[in-house]
Amino acid sequence: MINQEIALNIAKDYLKQLELKSNCKLVLLLNETVEFDLGWVFFYQSEAFLESGNILDALGGNSPLIVNKYNGSISATGTARPIEEYISEYRAKHTKKKLI
Repeated sequence: MINQEIALNIAKDYLKQLELKSNCKLVLLLNETVEFDLGWVFFYQSEAFLESGNILDALGGNSPLIVNKYNGSISATGTARPIEEYISEYRAKHTKKKLI
């Protein structure tokens, strides 16, 4: 099992990989992190948008990331529905029995 600090580092490393592909500096929105029984949901946005507030600098399709607390795996969610629905789907697919 991992703790939130390790999960945060996993999410940061994942964002670094995305930055290389997108040529855009990405920032985790730590105040929006959601913890649930199987892990954490991390949200992120472009640094440019966070600094400027200009919608033209905002990311589109930046689906929140789930880091699993049992094995450290990372999964992208989606952006079309509330995060609670993605958490419920994740929970249904990843029961504790399957994770161990």
